[in-house]
Amino acid sequence: MKKFCIELKDDFFTIKNTKLFKLGLILISFIFPLLVEKFYYVDESFSIIRYVIFTLILLFLSFNLIFDIKKMWDFIYRKRYLIGISLFVVVVLGGFHGSSISIFNDIIEPGSNVSSSETIIGRTREIRSDEWDISSLMVLSQLTPLNELSPINKTMMGGIGSNVELFPKLPTKSLSVLLSPRCLGFLFLPEDNAFSFYWFFEYFLLFFASFEFLMLVTKKKKLLSLVGTIAIVFSAAVQWWEFTNILAYGMLAIVFFDKFLNSNSYLKKIIFSLLIGYCGVLYIMSLYPAWMVPFGYFFLGIVIWQLIDNKGKYKWKDFLLLVPIVLITIASMLIPTILNASEVIELMSNTAYPGGRFSTGAEDLEKLFYYPASFVLPFVNSTNASETAQFLSLYPLTLIMGLYYFIKNRKKGKKDSLIPILMIVIVFLSIWNYVEIPDFLAKITLLYMSKPARTVTAVGFTSCILMIVIIANYSRKIEDKKTVIKDLLLALIVLIPVLYFVKKYCSFISIPLLLVIAVLYFIIFYLFIRNDIKAKKILCIIIVLVSLCSGVLVHPLSRTVNAVYDKPIAKEIQSIVKKDPDGLWVSEFIQTANYVHANGAKTLNSTNYYPNFSLWKKIDPKGKYEKRWNRYSTLSVNIIEDKTNIKLVAADHLALNLNSDDMCKINIDYLFTPSDDRDELSNDKVEIKEIYSKENMYIYKINCN
Repeated sequence: MKKFCIELKDDFFTIKNTKLFKLGLILISFIFPLLVEKFYYVDESFSIIRYVIFTLILLFLSFNLIFDIKKMWDFIYRKRYLIGISLFVVVVLGGFHGSSISIFNDIIEPGSNVSSSETIIGRTREIRSDEWDISSLMVLSQLTPLNELSPINKTMMGGIGSNVELFPKLPTKSLSVLLSPRCLGFLFLPEDNAFSFYWFFEYFLLFFASFEFLMLVTKKKKLLSLVGTIAIVFSAAVQWWEFTNILAYGMLAIVFFDKFLNSNSYLKKIIFSLLIGYCGVLYIMSLYPAWMVPFGYFFLGIVIWQLIDNKGKYKWKDFLLLVPIVLITIASMLIPTILNASEVIELMSNTAYPGGRFSTGAEDLEKLFYYPASFVLPFVNSTNASETAQFLSLYPLTLIMGLYYFIKNRKKGKKDSLIPILMIVIVFLSIWNYVEIPDFLAKITLLYMSKPARTVTAVGFTSCILMIVIIANYSRKIEDKKTVIKDLLLALIVLIPVLYFVKKYCSFISIPLLLVIAVLYFIIFYLFIRNDIKAKKILCIIIVLVSLCSGVLVHPLSRTVNAVYDKPIAKEIQSIVKKDPDGLWVSEFIQTANYVHANGAKTLNSTNYYPNFSLWKKIDPKGKYEKRWNRYSTLSVNIIEDKTNIKLVAADHLALNLNSDDMCKINIDYLFTPSDDRDELSNDKVEIKEIYSKENMYIYKINCN
């Protein structure tokens, strides 16, 4: 059998080097995408862009067989930044993005389809409403004639004048734009290209930051660093949650810190100190403590490892240079923005949500084991894919194998502080899920700001890094069948509780799919335990394939944001706003409130990032419902004949059931709604007059008597 395999391998390499084989691969690269267009996208018109993308992907894969693979990848490594920047430029110039914003093609006037904003590859994700219905539309609202990238958004929450330099952090023509580099494109690019820049900047940055970071922990093993980079960037956690900034700027700071420690030039040390400080600013400006705190423990652990690993290469007096520069950089960039947004900060800190959150842990331990289900999320209907999405962590097997190699190192007298440090971080953060801790300890550790459901993501990330470190830096020699049986048994023992949690809590996993997951992860666990040369190669291939399945198709690939601006009703909103810029709008359909806002209208129920006191003092003058409305919220408004009332639908969702007469109390001028009968609510106090109707959307003019 072994002889047959060797002969087969030799025959393959003989065929591989023939001109006919190479020509065949190139032809397949051009023909196969045509077949995909004809037989897979059968209900869609031919897309030249999609065809070119698939062809380029297949050509790249073919080049691995056509050219000398070592020379090809050495070239890619040497020119990686040039290639990355060139690809980023092409993507931005093409106006590509991964937003699900084209979902408005289906929600609003579906018969008036905006073809220039259709999805090219993949599908829109309704579950990602935080992206397509909030953050993306808020960004676009800054481009409207009344705002024009002003630090004060004049149309948000009915035009109360909201500072958007901090929370929300939107593109502005001010120095605060430096606190969110992804917004820089809006200063010099047309809106479609600027949105593309905004969408992809941090993904490209995360890719290179991850690679350079992993080059440190893998001791410059390029292939393993690339495998780890793919596992991070295309992880379900990153793609469904999009916390690219925390990871990218955290890892960049570590890379610069390593260069600081290893530099003998004071000028370079000053430059690296400034860069570390700037990364610190950008990390803080993620403004999401639920992830900042647990990931902060990971990065703290890495800093400690670097200090130990680089001992003798730096002097302690170097930190007299580093610390002041970092602190001054952070203070000089944050203080002006904080002062400008002091009112927003005060309002947010006094809200019931998120300002009033306090956690003591002991929740969601099952989410530590969700990772096997992550790679199927793009292909199944899950009620909340984001909550299931995790890194490929192999938890708790990484802890078991980490302990194995730690003991082995101690016996051999080998010094490697990275494994125990990563294990300590994993165990420390895992405790937050397993055990409820006292309030004072939650405050001291700052973990009270992070729900266990978010901390599990940091545990998964740290475990993923530990997995890559073990594969890269350690090997085992399997010499007898007894060891193989022990390894298989360990893989099975770890797999059983993992499958239990997946089956119990991931309701979208069918029995056949569970069997597929069981077989796949039994193989992954065994290969990771075995960890010899052959096992590493197979495991790396599986990690790449599973990661790509987990993340590549989460977001659609689309072009332009025309689905927001080019619908007939969008044109009507723009026309009305041009004539009546001070008119106050309300959307009765919660998914379109920010859509109206993005088209330039002063929209009362655009996302309320903090309480709109001018509204609530009119609706609830005695503050009877303050605990309900004193929060960040998406605000749904329903016009009714009964008495006005306020309901808390969810922690971040408020429903205002507004009596038609009370529209005059808060000076509403226009009503945007999917209902065709709102004129029937007219009475002697208020006239509700239809001024636009098409398909499923209507606009009414409110006249108060």
